[in-house]
Amino acid sequence: MPDIVDACSSEEIKAAIKIVNRTLGLRSKVGLEALWLLFKAPKHTLSHQELADRFKAPGWHFGWFCRRIAEELGDENPSEYALTDRWTAEDGTLMLTLKPSVVAAMSR
Repeated sequence: MPDIVDACSSEEIKAAIKIVNRTLGLRSKVGLEALWLLFKAPKHTLSHQELADRFKAPGWHFGWFCRRIAEELGDENPSEYALTDRWTAEDGTLMLTLKPSVVAAMSR
């Protein structure tokens, strides 16, 4: 099954980010800050630990924010970090890289 976020256009992703950010009860200042931090990071990649060090509970903030955006895009059961590709570095560190579709949306 194709990933809904990857299947959406830059315009759709950008609109979903704006909708979630403007909606009382969905908005997350910390989630939005984490999104921009990842966007500005080299290769749009940070370790989960870097996010945890900066934002304490990234799943509660950034993960929640990602899920709300993915839901806005039509995903009925999004993963915690739906706007990222997750992978494990050689040393076992969990890494998060923004999906190319999200990078493209944020670059416009």
